[in-house]
Amino acid sequence: MAGLLVGCTSPPQRAVSVAIQPMSSLADQAVRIQITGLGAGELGMGLIWSMRALKPDPAGAYYWSGPVPRAFTLAVSVHGTQAASASFQRRFSPGVVTETTDSLKADGFVGEFLRPAHTGPGRPAVLVLGGSEGGLPGALLPGLLASNGYAALGVAYFREPGLPQTLSGIPLEYFAQALRWLGRQPGVDPARIAVLGISRGSEAAQLLGAYYPNLVHAVIASVPSNVAGCSYPGCTGPAWTRHGRALPYTSEIGSPSPTDDPAAVIPDQRIAGPVFLDCGEADRTWPSCRYARAIISLLNAHHDHWAHVLYAYPGAGHPVGTFVPYEPYSLAAMAGDPGYATDQRALALLWPQLLSFLAGLAGHPTG
Repeated sequence: MAGLLVGCTSPPQRAVSVAIQPMSSLADQAVRIQITGLGAGELGMGLIWSMRALKPDPAGAYYWSGPVPRAFTLAVSVHGTQAASASFQRRFSPGVVTETTDSLKADGFVGEFLRPAHTGPGRPAVLVLGGSEGGLPGALLPGLLASNGYAALGVAYFREPGLPQTLSGIPLEYFAQALRWLGRQPGVDPARIAVLGISRGSEAAQLLGAYYPNLVHAVIASVPSNVAGCSYPGCTGPAWTRHGRALPYTSEIGSPSPTDDPAAVIPDQRIAGPVFLDCGEADRTWPSCRYARAIISLLNAHHDHWAHVLYAYPGAGHPVGTFVPYEPYSLAAMAGDPGYATDQRALALLWPQLLSFLAGLAGHPTG
C-alpha cells in the first residue's frame, strides 16, 4: 500500500523528510509519523485509516495474514513531485493465531474460534456476538483479541445455514452451549469468560449475563440497548427466547423506558461481574448513549458492587462499536459514514480501554 500526503501549497523551504516510529508495529498499535520540511503537515494515524486501496477491494483496503508483516510506503508529494518517502511494517499479531471453524452439527453452534499461539495458565476468553447484520462477526475483532492473549469465539446466531434467517426467537440456550464449549478449551479459565455483544448483540450479551451468571463473568455491551427489542427485520415477535418462551420485548425503538412492556428492560443488576459500555453521542442507528446511561443508572440504583464503566464519544456514531482501530474501511463504507474520521479517532481511544478492562478481568480472583 502507498499513502499519499499533499503537504502544502508553496515550495518547501528545506529538505523534506519522513520519520516513522516504530518501524515495525502491530495492527492495533499507534505509529508516530512526522513529516518535516513542509509549511504545514499532519501528524497521526489518520494516514493509515484514511488509506485507499490501489486495487478495488469491496472488503476493505488490505488483508492481514497473522504474524507475516505487511510493508507500507508513505510518499510525500509537493506540487505533484515526490519530495520524500519512507517504508514501515505492520503485523496483525506477534505470533500465530490459530483459527478453528465450529459447526452446528458437530458443536451445536456456528462459530469461529481464534486462540493465541502460546497459551499459559487459564486466562480470560471472550464470546463475540455481532449485531443485526447477522452471520459470523468476522475474524478481525476475535483475531485482535487473540493477538493480545485472549481466546475469542465469534458466534453466528442467525443468517447462516442451519440457523434462523432473521433475528427472531433466538434461544439463549444456543449461546449457553457455546459458552460451555469455550470454557472447556485449553488455556481458557471457565471462571473468567466475558461476552462481548455489538448493537443488537449487546442485548444477548446482557441477557446471558443476567440469566447465566455461572457461565458469564463479565459483559461488554458495545453501542448497546438496555432493552430487549422485537424481531428484525419486521417487528412481529420476540428476538430472544428462554426455555421455549418469549422474553419480554419492546417495539419502541429508542426508548430506554418502554411503555408497551416495561419488563423488556434487561435485568442487568443480575449480572455477576463487571460491565463495560461504550457509545457514540452522534449515533444515528439508535440512541446508544441514552441506552448505556440507563444501564449505568440501573446498576447504580441496585448498588451493584462490580465495576461498571461507560466510554461515550462526542461526535462518534454507531461504527464506534466495532472496536477495531486503524483499519481502513471500503470506499463505499467510508462514503456512507459522514463521521468516519471522528469514529476512527474514537476507536483509537476505545481499544486500549477494552484491553485494560480485560486485563483487570485476568487479574480478578476466580470464584
